[in-house]
Amino acid sequence: MGRWPEPSTVHGDVCLVPLTRELADLDTVAYLSSPRAISSHSAGRWPVDGFTLEKNLPLIAHHEAEHRSGEAFAYALLGPRADREWGCVYLRPLAPYLERTHTRLALPEATVRSAAIATFWLVDDASQRPTAAEVVRVVEGWTEAWRPAPVVFRCLPEEGESRSALEGSSMERVDASDQPLPYLWFLRKQEV
Repeated sequence: MGRWPEPSTVHGDVCLVPLTRELADLDTVAYLSSPRAISSHSAGRWPVDGFTLEKNLPLIAHHEAEHRSGEAFAYALLGPRADREWGCVYLRPLAPYLERTHTRLALPEATVRSAAIATFWLVDDASQRPTAAEVVRVVEGWTEAWRPAPVVFRCLPEEGESRSALEGSSMERVDASDQPLPYLWFLRKQEV
């Protein structure tokens, strides 16, 4: 896959900006304040206990390198004053993921080759952030403006609020098999 165009930042009630070292403090606070979200989003693979700013900096540096290369994009989801992180949104190419994991999705090959995966997590305290449904709307509008190719949303069943938002968004579920984890996949039906 070639280099993807960089998604533009979004400013307003919900801001989407590249996750960089400048945001490391906000990102670390959001991560540490959200053990439920982190555990359910990562299937327990991302540690919360013992996580520190020093441990976060190399992870953010990796995201920055992927961003510069156009391989994948990690964005911080910020409030309108950009003084609080509400979570993160991740975009990466679908085809390499499917090849690496041997996952099969019931999608046309042309869609698989051109699509991106969108995932996100939100801080545990729902009173301090927008709803998952609002985030899905913002991310879907953002990705539609970014590239004409489809974006497939992915979540785990344990990501209850995200799953409910995607199920309630009129997107269609995409059947999957041979997955390493029981991901749920959602795609907006393409108009012909």
